[in-house]
Amino acid sequence: MVWLKRIGIAFCLIAIASGIAYFALKKYAETYSFAPGDPEQTQLAAEHAQCAGYYWIMRSSQNKGSPDYAERERENTRELEHHMKMGLNFSPDKELFRAQIEKARVQFLDEVDNAAKSKKVSELVDTKMTQCFDTVFRSGAFVKRKLEERSR
Repeated sequence: MVWLKRIGIAFCLIAIASGIAYFALKKYAETYSFAPGDPEQTQLAAEHAQCAGYYWIMRSSQNKGSPDYAERERENTRELEHHMKMGLNFSPDKELFRAQIEKARVQFLDEVDNAAKSKKVSELVDTKMTQCFDTVFRSGAFVKRKLEERSR
């Protein structure tokens, strides 16, 4: 029984350390442009624009009468700000990035209208959210890889 408790504590410590490392890398990645000429960085910037457009619409479409409005508002604002920072740092052309966000907002609204006709809006929202989480993880991996290349 003692061993089981020790193993549980070890797993908890590993999970906490992993979480702290993830958020530290996420915060660090928000502040730097790593490889301005790299096509992967340009692609990630475009994906961050898509996500910023998505979170912009999600934030503005919240039902203010909802009991969890404040929590969702805070969460969507945090994600919007994160994708804006990452995209602006990754994008070599800041005006293009802003235009991509506006285009993404309009595109997402069109997708919602089309999904509403087939009553699959929740699937669309889940898919977009998953894509945005994937973009965050791939951006973190990109940043980590570039930092490792610099340290060599």
